[in-house]
Amino acid sequence: MKHILVGGVAVVLASCAAPQGNNVLQKWSQPIVMWEGIEATTLPMETVTMDGRLVFFVVELSINGNRESFLVDSGCSSTSFTDAFVRTLKAKISVGQRGVIYGVDWSRKANTIVLDSIDLGFARVDNLEIPSRDILGTMFHNQLVSKKGRPIAGIVGVDLLVPLGASLDLAESTITFRKMPNQLPDPPSASVTPPAGQKLRQP
Repeated sequence: MKHILVGGVAVVLASCAAPQGNNVLQKWSQPIVMWEGIEATTLPMETVTMDGRLVFFVVELSINGNRESFLVDSGCSSTSFTDAFVRTLKAKISVGQRGVIYGVDWSRKANTIVLDSIDLGFARVDNLEIPSRDILGTMFHNQLVSKKGRPIAGIVGVDLLVPLGASLDLAESTITFRKMPNQLPDPPSASVTPPAGQKLRQP
C-alpha cells in the first residue's frame, strides 16, 4: 500500500511548484489551524482525467457549508479558489500583497487576499492567504469537472495540506487530515460541576 506523507515532505503530484531560491511565496501569511473535536479524518478522493490520462486527485470538501470539489496538489505552493467559489464563502476578506506564482514553464504576478476564517467542518483555518484570482485558467485551457459533473472549485496546495497534516494513500484513493502536535489546542470546553456526592467521570 503506497502512502505519501505531505506533513513533513512535499511530494510530487506537481503542477505549479515554486523553484528553489524563490522567497516571495514564503513571505505569505501562514494559516492557523484549530481542530474542532476530532484529531483525524479520512476522505475519499476521485480522479480527474483529460484525454484519457490521469491528471489529478480530487477531494470533496465542505468549506463554510459549501460542498465542492478541489484538486489535491502537493506540488503547488499556494491554495487557490475560483472567483465564483470565493463569492459563496461569505468570509471576511482583506487585501493581501503583491507576489509571484511560479509554475512549470510559467510564472505570473498576483495580488493576494486573506480569508479571515473558513470552516472545514473538522477544523477551522484562520488567516488563509490566497491569490486574488484563481490559477486554474492558467494551468488548464479547458474547465475541469469532477465525476459528478461539478466544476472544480480550486486547488488545495501545500500551504494548506501541511498545517492540516495531510497524507495521501494513492492505493486506496484517500486523503487523511490529522492534527499536528505543534498546533493550537482545541478550544476549552465548558466546565461541568458534578452533583453533590458524585465524582466527575473522566473520558
